[in-house]
Amino acid sequence: MPTPKRQYSSVRGTLSRRADTTLSLAALSVAFLAWFLVTYEYAPDKRLVLGLFLPSPMDIVRGTQDLFRMGEMPGAIWVSLWRIAQAMFYTILVGVPIGVLMGSIPVIDTLLRKFIDGFKSVPPTAFIGLIILWFGIEERSKTVFLFLGAIFYMILMTKNAIQNVPESYVTVAMDIGASRLELIRGVLIPGALPQIWDAIIVCNGLMWTYIILAEWVNANSGLGHTISIASRLNRSDEVFAGVIAIAITSASTDWALRAIRKRFLNW
Repeated sequence: MPTPKRQYSSVRGTLSRRADTTLSLAALSVAFLAWFLVTYEYAPDKRLVLGLFLPSPMDIVRGTQDLFRMGEMPGAIWVSLWRIAQAMFYTILVGVPIGVLMGSIPVIDTLLRKFIDGFKSVPPTAFIGLIILWFGIEERSKTVFLFLGAIFYMILMTKNAIQNVPESYVTVAMDIGASRLELIRGVLIPGALPQIWDAIIVCNGLMWTYIILAEWVNANSGLGHTISIASRLNRSDEVFAGVIAIAITSASTDWALRAIRKRFLNW
């Protein structure tokens, strides 16, 4: 185990909480200072980087205030959250049962594995034309787009979670006469729940990476729509405000899901 003096340069070591916090704050401070210096207006209309290309921190604050003053930002955040919640519901509803069956029954795994392994590498943007053709350009198409961005990962991670349940649990259950259904329901699923919840956390992050694309086409609300309109109007400050809102909202939902994991699924 590395000594405290060498923890900063150790290989595969871990930093203390104090060191982790100190380094994180230092990195953020350096990045913010560099951003401030290159966007600072040293004289009227004199910047190292024009505000059109990189707005200053104060530009973004003012842009955010404008969006809140118009009521655009709170509604956009809520709409994007609701769309992701809907897509996540269907992803869990479809992905978890299929993953459980693949992880539990080799025949089903053999039948579906190649198909899912192939499609998991296809970005959902490849399906945009078909999604619009099949589901139109209204709300359903946005939910389906987000669903396709996460479903194959949910299936595979759920399958892996089932297969990672210790073999000793399965052996004990079989020794006392558990049927296949009882084994799946009473041993494999409970044993895999923490990792299945981890899959939900990962898929939540994936959906937030696709939210702008999902809301770019024929949307009249949502953070992606806000960013789209700001881009057309050359409002870089509002574009950055929208991006920061996505980052904060995504991080907040991630934190909430991890808190649930730690509180209720910590085994």
